[in-house]
Amino acid sequence: MSWLLVGLALFLVFGLVMVFALCRAARLGDEMADKLADRRDVRSSDGGEPEC
Repeated sequence: MSWLLVGLALFLVFGLVMVFALCRAARLGDEMADKLADRRDVRSSDGGEPEC
């Protein structure tokens, strides 16, 4: 019985860690997209070469 509880606890902890990792990766992706959009806006407002 105790092995079953240990296995269940490990499964739940692993699931929570994976959810945290996916949320963190999504947040980093959003931050990178925002930085890229800002860089693109700055480049287009400088009067530089238009992007294709």
